[in-house]
This record gives sequence, C-alpha cells and structure tokens, in this order.
Amino acid sequence: MECLKLSPESAASLHGMSEAELRAFTGKGNSSGSDSEEDLKIRIYASYLLFEMSNSGNALEEAIIWTKRGIVASPPDKQALNEWFDIFVTLLVILHHSQQLAGQIAEAPSRDAMLNDIDLRMRLLKNQAARSMMRFEQSHLMEDLNVAIAIVEHLIPMIDLNKSSRLQNNLGVMLHKRYQRTEATEDLSRAIDAMKTAISLTPDDSLDLADRLNNLGLWLSTRFERTDMIEDLDYAVEAAKKAVKLTPESHQHYAGYLNNLANSHGKRFQRTSTVDDINCAIEASSRAVKSTSRKHPGFLNSLGVWLCARFETSGELTDLDHSIEAARRAVDITSPSHPDRSAFLNTLGTSLSRKFERTDSVKDLNEALDIFTQCLGATPRDGPNFASTLNNLGICHGMRFERAGSIADLDYAIERTHESVVSTPHGHPQLPNRLNSLGNQLRARFQRTGAMQDLEHAIDAAEKAIKIAAKTHPHYPTYLSSLANKLSLRFERTSEVHHLDRAIDLIDKAIQATPLSRDSLAAYYNNLGSSLRTRYEKVGRESDIVRAIEASNKAVDLTARDHPDISSYLNTLGNVFGSRFHRTDSLDDLDRCIENITKAVKAMPQDHLNRSVIINNLGNWLDKRFEVTKSAGDRDSQMQWLLQAWNSKAAAPSQKIRAAGGEAIPARPMVHLRSRDLRTTGRANNIRHVRGIAAAEAIPALLNSLVEDHIIDKAEVIVKDL
Repeated sequence: MECLKLSPESAASLHGMSEAELRAFTGKGNSSGSDSEEDLKIRIYASYLLFEMSNSGNALEEAIIWTKRGIVASPPDKQALNEWFDIFVTLLVILHHSQQLAGQIAEAPSRDAMLNDIDLRMRLLKNQAARSMMRFEQSHLMEDLNVAIAIVEHLIPMIDLNKSSRLQNNLGVMLHKRYQRTEATEDLSRAIDAMKTAISLTPDDSLDLADRLNNLGLWLSTRFERTDMIEDLDYAVEAAKKAVKLTPESHQHYAGYLNNLANSHGKRFQRTSTVDDINCAIEASSRAVKSTSRKHPGFLNSLGVWLCARFETSGELTDLDHSIEAARRAVDITSPSHPDRSAFLNTLGTSLSRKFERTDSVKDLNEALDIFTQCLGATPRDGPNFASTLNNLGICHGMRFERAGSIADLDYAIERTHESVVSTPHGHPQLPNRLNSLGNQLRARFQRTGAMQDLEHAIDAAEKAIKIAAKTHPHYPTYLSSLANKLSLRFERTSEVHHLDRAIDLIDKAIQATPLSRDSLAAYYNNLGSSLRTRYEKVGRESDIVRAIEASNKAVDLTARDHPDISSYLNTLGNVFGSRFHRTDSLDDLDRCIENITKAVKAMPQDHLNRSVIINNLGNWLDKRFEVTKSAGDRDSQMQWLLQAWNSKAAAPSQKIRAAGGEAIPARPMVHLRSRDLRTTGRANNIRHVRGIAAAEAIPALLNSLVEDHIIDKAEVIVKDL
C-alpha cells in the first residue's frame, strides 16, 4: 500500500502490532469525522494490515469506508483527489481479488495483474458509485451521495467524451439530487451543464433522449425561479417541446412531459405576459389531464394554476370557474398525507380569492381563508412554499378587512405578510412581491388608524420592492403604482407637494409599461386621476384637472359594470368633476359629479364596509348643490342617503359619526353612542373631520353639536369604557 504515503515512523509502528493489537486499534474508530488526513491514512493502513493477517473481508471493508471519508473531505485539488482515488481503487481491487479467491475461481488473475487492469478499476468504481446511490436513496445520508458524485466526476475525464453520455446523465441526476437537499445553485448549474453534454452525445433515435430533455427542461425552469434569467425559460420550453415530440402518446411518461411543457410555458407567461404562452400552457395541461385514465392531482393542479393565470389577463370568469373546478378536484382526490397537498390547497385558495376580487362574493373569500389556513398547517416551516403560503394567507385576511372592517383581520394580515418577507431569502425572485404585500397591509392600517409609522414602513417596503425588482418584470408596474399610492397618502398628511409629484410620475411609468391587463390599467388610471385631482386642488394647474378627468373616465370605461372596483372608480370620477366645480362653479360639473357618485353607491353591495364612505361623500355634494339650487329634492336625497350610512351595520364608527353630523338627519328622541362607535383610528385624525372639532374635545363636542345643531331635540348618551 505504497499509495498511502505514510511516514516511515507510522508505518513501522503499525507493522510492529500483533493481530490483536491491530483489532484493538481499529476498534477505536472515530466516527466524528474529525480525523486529520494522516490519521485517516493510519486507520486505513491498520485495517489493511489486519486484513492481510486475518484475511478478514470486514477489515478491508472498514478500510474502504475510511477511504470514502477521505475522498469527501479532500480539498478540491486534483492531485489530492487522485491520490485518494488511487488508494480507493487499490482497496477495491484487493477486495475483488480476495472474493474471487474465496469463490475458488481457478483462472483468477493475480492481484498485481488486477491492479494494472484499467477496465477492471473503472468497472469497480462504477459499481461503487451505483452502490453509494442506492444507499443514499435508502438512508438519505449526504455522505453516500457525495461519494457517488466524486466517483463519477473522477471517471468522466478517464473515458472518451463520445462514450460518456450515460455518465454525464448520471452526474447531472446526482448533482440535481444534491441541489434538492442543499439548494446550492452551483450544484443546479453543474447538473444542467452535465445534462446538456449528455444530450449532445445522445443519438436522436435513443430511447433515453426524451427523458434527458425533460429533465433538462425541469432543471432550467427551476434555475429560472432562483435567478430570473429568461434565457433559461426559453431553453426549458424548447427542451420540453422536443421531449413531447419524441414520445408516443401511449408512453407512460407522455402525460408528465406534457405537464412539464405546460409549466415551462406558464412560467414564461408569468415573466413576459405573452398570451401565446398561457394558451399553450393550458392546452398542454388539458392534454395531460385527458391522456391519463386515472386522474392525476398534479396535472389537475397545473391546469388550475394556468387557467387562473389566464383569467388575470383575460378577465374571463369562465377561466376562473374552470380553475376552481380543476383545483378542487386535485384536492379532493389527494390524501391528507400527500406531500403535494399543500401546493394543491394553495392553488385552490388563490383561485377562490381571485373569484372574490372579481365578484365580491364573501362566501368565496371565507372559503379561500379556510383553504389557506389548511395549507399553512400542511406546509413544512422549512419548505420552499412556506413563505408563499404565509403571504397568500395574509393577503386574504387583508381582503376580508377591506370588506368587513375587522381590525383583527388587518393585524393578522400584517403579521403573516411580515413573516413571509422575513422567511424569504435576499435575492429570491418573489421577495419584491412579498414586500409589496406587506406594504399594502401597512398602508391599510394607516388609513384605518392614522398611525404615521405604518405609512412610513409601508413606503419603505414599497421602495425596497422597486429597488430589487427587475424593470422588465411583469409586476414592476404594480410595484410602481403601489408606491405611488403610499406617497399620495404621505402628501395628504404632510402637504409636501414633491411627494405627490413623484407619485404621479410613478403612475405614469406604470401606465406606459406593456402589456397590461384591463383590470391593471383601469386601476392605474384611477390612481392617476385621483392624484392629479389632489395636485389640482393644491396647485391649481388647469392641465392637471383635464388629465384627471381623462384618466378617471378611462378607468371607468375599462371596467365591467359588475366589477367590484367600478364603484370606487365612479366615485373618483365624480370627485374629479366636483373639484373642477369648486374652481369653475359650473353646475354641469356638479351634476356629473353627483351622477357618478350616485352610480358608485348603487353599484356597491349594501353590506360593504366602504359604502357609508361613498354615501357620506354623496351627501356632501348634494349639500353643495342644494346651496346653489335650493332644490328640496337634493335635501331629501341627502337625508335618505345619510340615514342609510348611519344605519349601516358594516360602516366604520367614524363614518357613522360623519353621517350623524349631516344637517339633513331629522330630529330623534334618543341617540345611543357606545364606545365601539367612537373608539377608532388614531384617533383624532378621523374624528377631526367631524365639523372641524379639535381632537381633545372631539367626543363631548360632537355630542353637544347633535343637540345644538337641531339634529336631535334631546339626547340620552351612553358612552362606556372610553
């Protein structure tokens, strides 16, 4: 065993030991892996000497195990690795020779002849790589996988490149398995390179080509998710197409290849918004589902994902309904212990939440919340989908807050989206989206409580999202618009016009991005109209109000009359006309203002949280017109609408108070105001809008004003726990 290159002193010490002493020495084996290189080699040589003395195969197996540890621990130095492999293959040959002698093979070559047999040495190494992989699949010990990878990497340069396709394929598979355990991008890239080489060496008529192309497509798609390199998706689509084309429809993997092709097209659509990609994704997914006699939940789930994605662009409710149907079937046929169940639940929850956004169906929202809660419970905290599930759950709670007004929902939404951001590593392509979600929930709480720190944190999150997102990313316009909204709110609190100027610039950039869905474009135009109107009121620039009317009209024109956001856009359009009325005294502008806001109120569900907000707004404009025209009809309409706002169970307390302050509400014998009606938002910031009352005197002065302004004749006021 000259290949061990032990020091003369160490070798002499071991040679001086008896068999019993060698057994005792090797029995003290260190399993901690902390041996130095010299210590490892001493243990290997001691086990080898014990084999020579006792002919014990176990001793030689022990020497081989120690050698594997040396290979794994070796620095990435070619010479050092070659020395360890020389030791390794020598021990393998000695063991092989011993086994042949034990089998009494008469014509067995000598040990020296075997040691010089290159083909034998390579065959033994290949066998060891295969055995190490088998052990890894059973035990999941990384040492076994690392040994297999090291052996194959050692073998590849030793053979003709044109004959290495199988080894290159095996190396790619092994490196990808290690990537799945470690998430080291270097392993994934090396796996892709190895598979590309294997494919280039594989004949067109090989039965292995389709499988290798399919794997390459999957790995390129995975790397795209980590690096956001669109070139990877382009190659992934081409590889997946070739795999499908080479495979007969009767092949057992045909449906799987179709599903992978669908996912590659779908991911590229999400990145580029190319409609042809999403149509191809749905077509391939549908074929995958139909080509299997036994329904496959993974294929159904993919179909649900891409139908929902097309809905985002097309706005076609049929796509969303079919998405929910496919996702629900995937969940229904999946056992609770299935490793992908959380992913299927996530798809169903996402589609249901989109349905709520489009139809305002609270039933769909509540089911989505229930599904996402189940999904979170089924998702491992250290799994790749945990942060995504947290984000989705947080967004849904934020939606319910917007719909029902429960501050508990909003607090929970902020907690979950914040946890999602913290759980997402820097550089992850979904980090901007999760920062945007967190910022939106913080903005909502600022609007509810008036706490300025929430707005500042919201702006900080939005700024970070824009900074780290690629300008070519399809969601980049969303991030621009989101930051603009928050800067507009900061202007409302600080009156610093430069915040509003920047907000308008950001929305203009968002609108100029292409392509955009109708829903997105409508939202951006609405935000632009609102911001231009605000600047017009502050600065008085005529061009701003002209642009505001144009933008607000576009928002309304782009939006279906049954869309949940139509009332908000009509309200904005009405306010824009109202602002111009303040400057021009044009009754036509005031009429159009009231006409649009009336439509907004009628388009909003009776139980919607914000209905009372728009009613109060309508009441103010009706009051303005009454001052001009003295029309009793305007006063009657104002009274009817404000009574609706006061009686609304869904209205925020501050909105009830504002409705009560309307001069049209008739006398009442008794008004009960409890702390739940007055305990709100940060808190003077909201109450200060009621008749301009100072914050410290807001509540008692409000109650007195109800009597003094003849809104009521007398009041029995019950205020508890203030």
